[in-house]
Amino acid sequence: MICLLSLQFVCHNALVKLKVRAWASSCVKLTVASFLLSAASPLLAQKEDAQYYFSVPDCRDLQLSPDASFISFLHSFEKVPKIRWEICILNPYKGNAIKKVSESEDDDISTYFWANSFYLGMIDSANQLKVINHRFHDPHTMCSRVKQVDFLGMLPGTSDFKAFVHDRDYRVLTFNAQRSKELESELVFDQKDVVILKYLADFDRNIRLILIENKQGERIWFYRISVKADWTPLMLDPNMPVLGLTDDSTRILVASRMLGETKGIYYYNPLTNELGPAFYVDPAFDLDRAELIVDAAGRSVCGVRYQGYKPTTHWFVDQFEQVQGMADGLLPDTVNEIVAFNRERERYIIRAVSDRLPVRYYYLDYSAPYYGEVLSEQANVKQEHTLPVESFEFMTRDGLFLHSYVVGAGGQPKPAVVLLHDGPEERFSWGWAPQAQFLANLGYVVIMPNYRGSSGYGQSISESGRVDVASMLTDIEDAVQWAVDEGYVQPQQVALLGEGFGGYLAAQALLSAPYSYSCGAAYGGIYDLPNYIDAIPQRNQEDIPYWAQMRSTALPPLPVLAEGLQKPFLVAYGTEDKVVDPRQSRSMIDRLDDYDKVYRELSLRGAPHSLGGGAYAVEYYRQVESFLAEHLPLP
Repeated sequence: MICLLSLQFVCHNALVKLKVRAWASSCVKLTVASFLLSAASPLLAQKEDAQYYFSVPDCRDLQLSPDASFISFLHSFEKVPKIRWEICILNPYKGNAIKKVSESEDDDISTYFWANSFYLGMIDSANQLKVINHRFHDPHTMCSRVKQVDFLGMLPGTSDFKAFVHDRDYRVLTFNAQRSKELESELVFDQKDVVILKYLADFDRNIRLILIENKQGERIWFYRISVKADWTPLMLDPNMPVLGLTDDSTRILVASRMLGETKGIYYYNPLTNELGPAFYVDPAFDLDRAELIVDAAGRSVCGVRYQGYKPTTHWFVDQFEQVQGMADGLLPDTVNEIVAFNRERERYIIRAVSDRLPVRYYYLDYSAPYYGEVLSEQANVKQEHTLPVESFEFMTRDGLFLHSYVVGAGGQPKPAVVLLHDGPEERFSWGWAPQAQFLANLGYVVIMPNYRGSSGYGQSISESGRVDVASMLTDIEDAVQWAVDEGYVQPQQVALLGEGFGGYLAAQALLSAPYSYSCGAAYGGIYDLPNYIDAIPQRNQEDIPYWAQMRSTALPPLPVLAEGLQKPFLVAYGTEDKVVDPRQSRSMIDRLDDYDKVYRELSLRGAPHSLGGGAYAVEYYRQVESFLAEHLPLP
């Protein structure tokens, strides 16, 4: 009932406009209800609807209670116009006995944590910090009306925990969950007129490293050898990715391209300002987005997780390597990730990643031994309605080898849809891809190219190519040509579908190579790149150094782009997009009108930049299906 009501709300608040060229060169503009367009498609009765693939994920952020008696998770419920999250717990040996902990549907939980085996803490979207006893449901507000509050961690053996709070200044507050009381307050940094942009805490939950910005706009890293020591400025590059602290917090772990093509993880000595030696390096992949896996009870960095050709975990501790081996033996068809474990390292939550099914979670008792599935992010999806995500490499016209993915290839050549990721520094990865599965289920071959600029592939591909938009466009052409040469795709029967920066590439590709493609679509697309870059706050532009270079080499601006577009285009956007101003899409629509182009407009009232799952995504992809049926029909 909730999904139906939510979907009805979005349908009534989605403006859909089509502009089509008549045989007599006259143009007719139609405004229709989006749900009528969806119902008119003959494919819906034969294939799975978008609702099947884009339903709201049932759960996320699984954790173990300190005594490992319960598994907690955030459970979704769709409360128009957005998805909200509530805390639930279950007994892993009685998986169907789910108990809701946060009672109020007005609480939109951003994050949560265990303070001890009975009390959970939660931070909502209004930056309120609350604690609740999961047996009695008696929430107490510990902190409210602040600009920022982050959970730092619980103090083992106690009911105490620490939080980082930004209000008039920056403080670390210590709370006792059982008594719902603030115990201690520590001023983190006593300089005035500074903003703390990033910070790292040690295993005692004390902040030891901060990145500040002063009123002159300078960004500087500061480090302290202990919680009572003075802060010392570092010569560390503010743009260098900082991943964590070593076991004793005397060195910093950073990502650097120190020795070769890819970014590895290296030690940085804050006392001597020296970089090196290496902590861990993968010669094939960058680790600047790697996640350090930390055992807080054991006070150690025990592993590193990152994206390779598939999700990859490297362990530094033999016991975790043994548990990984057991999980892989029990679940041979998935990539298995240890996401939580208890203090004794006996009980684990395993995240099973698959290309054929949404993520599933398993409970593994290494000491029993015992294992069983406890939750799935989308239990409704069945494997018989999905296809494998296959990786491939293709050579570009200038000799680079780029790694990418394809779904639905094989048999007779078919029309194709090319998905273009946001960024440009994002990338496609192996795993559950609802967009690709939905389009493949309709009957299209789906190509997901990691064109140059995509993260993770080393300096020559990921960094040097990040400002070269013209080469990104030829990379997309070369990926399609690979699929044509392999006999998977019909030449020129190709649609482009992008989000954000991917929408920019979709429009520019239709302009630069109209003979290669049939149509294009974008959600939250960028159409005037210099205007978009100018609107980014200066602080964020410094975080992403290539924006300035990209601005100077931007391809044709909006008026030229719209005038030269010769193929039908779907312009979709959310009215609450905080990343790409919706006026970018509206300006594109105005220009397409001015030049009498064939297009369709979809305005999703209240939708953000990232669709994820839920009613907004369902509505958008129903419109994509209808648009493709008109401009790239299947045989």
